[in-house]
Amino acid sequence: MAFPGVQKKSRTNNCCKFGLAKRIVADIVISVCFIHVSPLKAQFGDNEQLMAAAIMFSDSLFERAIEEFKAIIDTTNLASDELEMARFYIAFSHYSLLQAESVVWIRSILKENINARPNTVFFKPKYQSHFRYEREQMLGTLQLRTEPPGAKVYIDNVFAGNTPMDTVLVSDAY
Repeated sequence: MAFPGVQKKSRTNNCCKFGLAKRIVADIVISVCFIHVSPLKAQFGDNEQLMAAAIMFSDSLFERAIEEFKAIIDTTNLASDELEMARFYIAFSHYSLLQAESVVWIRSILKENINARPNTVFFKPKYQSHFRYEREQMLGTLQLRTEPPGAKVYIDNVFAGNTPMDTVLVSDAY
């Protein structure tokens, strides 16, 4: 890979201070490029729309990132992990803009997957702590006991188990 202003030196010339400095600069540039793209590539594969929207988020273009992620969710058939990740990006974009809608998106994430956690590679600790705080506020434990035990329990018309039962739910109407 060629870089403007960086000349390739032969092994015998690499000891030259100037040539070595150029070589180090080139290696740093290469490393930064791969660090910025590789985790996104690992998460989103070949979905360039998701990668572009995630880069908008990382560049603090939160309003544009929200628009892009919403458009992608509305028009694309995403895998469940991609959908969850897109929702995290939207939630944290709203949080960065100090908008309460962040909580709505966190609730939607937890309704789909009560065990969801933001990826530590993509999201700074402030986003992770915001998520943990909101998650603690939204979750509650439902304890069901019946006499006799063994009653079938359905939550939103989905079989959840038999009594006695303890389960964690997002606070909401069921």
